Amino acid sequence: MYKLKLIDNLESDIQEVLAELHTLTFFDTAPVYDFSAGWWWLAYANNDTKEEVGFCGLTKGRTINTGYLCRSGVLPKHRGYGLQRRMIRVRERFSKKLGFTRLVTDTLDNIQSSNNLIKSGYLMYTPEIPWGLAEAAYWQKDLV
Repeated sequence: MYKLKLIDNLESDIQEVLAELHTLTFFDTAPVYDFSAGWWWLAYANNDTKEEVGFCGLTKGRTINTGYLCRSGVLPKHRGYGLQRRMIRVRERFSKKLGFTRLVTDTLDNIQSSNNLIKSGYLMYTPEIPWGLAEAAYWQKDLV
């Protein structure tokens, strides 16, 4: 039902699309994000209009061979169809090609995302140096 496409996030029109999807997904609950680093995918509704309905990103983590699932969002009317879990899987496959052996991420008051991470094999952990807000939940998964 949906297609995921790795995009060139350095193109200005693509950055505008990512920023718009970010706003439509998170409204004012998440800070503005810099989409110029890492690798990004757009999710398209499987129709002739190429309607962008979601996005996700991956950056290098703070430790060797670690990737960070940096941001993911799906427009409200397209939620509940397994798209976020597909976006997790596509980033895992890509991470393995890059040589990452571990992925980390964090969530903040987001039960649906937390459940998707659990279903995808992620476990909660406490990083030595937390990077998020004090109330953030931290997740990790070994890829080997």
